[in-house]
Amino acid sequence: NQDIQVALYKNKEIPSIDRQKVKNPIWNSYRTSDGRWMQLAMMQSERYWPDFCKAIGHPELQNDTRFDSDEKRQQNNEVLISIISEVFTGKSLREWIDILDSHGLVSSMAQTVSEITNDPQAAANDFFVKLDHPNAGEIRLVASPVKFSETEASVKGPAPEVGQHSEEILLEAGYTWDEITRLKDEGAIN
Repeated sequence: NQDIQVALYKNKEIPSIDRQKVKNPIWNSYRTSDGRWMQLAMMQSERYWPDFCKAIGHPELQNDTRFDSDEKRQQNNEVLISIISEVFTGKSLREWIDILDSHGLVSSMAQTVSEITNDPQAAANDFFVKLDHPNAGEIRLVASPVKFSETEASVKGPAPEVGQHSEEILLEAGYTWDEITRLKDEGAIN
């Protein structure tokens, strides 16, 4: 969202930043003990810093003179990111999500594709649709991301098989049945 807003306002993209150098260490991604990644999204560093320090089990960081203000956390970001990275390797993703949620902190797991396709919220938002495919049976597809209030954007059916509509299209284009038969015999169409 922030990236898009900057692109709209400044007509340029925000350059990618190495996660080890992010200015706000509590708006960053961290690897957990089970090799998974989580995203912290606390833009208001001053607001969240005390509760974050308690949640991660290091309340002493709150008053550490290197990190006791937003400005100092930005100046000492690489040291702080290293400390937080080490802390996050101590627990699994699920453990960290539960801990941070219980403290009212803003975070999320970085989901795998399989997790996304089985996410209850994605299902509730109709991100996927089921379709009866003539060869594959029931399949799930990504739904249209566009939602209209009066005109439904929906999946009408499966993609056509190769050559499925060749005859119809050629007839509409003015070909005769004899010409279509010849094209089939020559292998030019299916």
